[in-house]
Amino acid sequence: MYSSTGNIIKVTRGNAFKSNLYLKTKNGGRYVPEEGDRIILEVGFKRLRQDKKDYAEKGAVLTVEIPSDTLKIRIEPEEIEKLPYDDLVYDVTIIHENGDPDTVIEGKDFIITKKV
Repeated sequence: MYSSTGNIIKVTRGNAFKSNLYLKTKNGGRYVPEEGDRIILEVGFKRLRQDKKDYAEKGAVLTVEIPSDTLKIRIEPEEIEKLPYDDLVYDVTIIHENGDPDTVIEGKDFIITKKV
């Protein structure tokens, strides 16, 4: 079982997570990826977010590339199974063809729940 409400992701350990990614431009229009854009979802520890360098180097426990042609997020059950029960957060970053990053979702809760 999984859910995504208000950018909070909640998933049961061992299940897959699937969701469409909807992003808006600064003008309120729908974001359409440009050729060469890469979209990355990264999950890390909330306690390490204070020090961005430490978070980037040690905090990421899962990195998923979101296909820019579909904008469909899929995290496999095996990947969810490996994540700790901890205070996790996630970011979504667009890396443009020239290498410039644009973090569009930052520090949102990523909750792992236990199986019965």
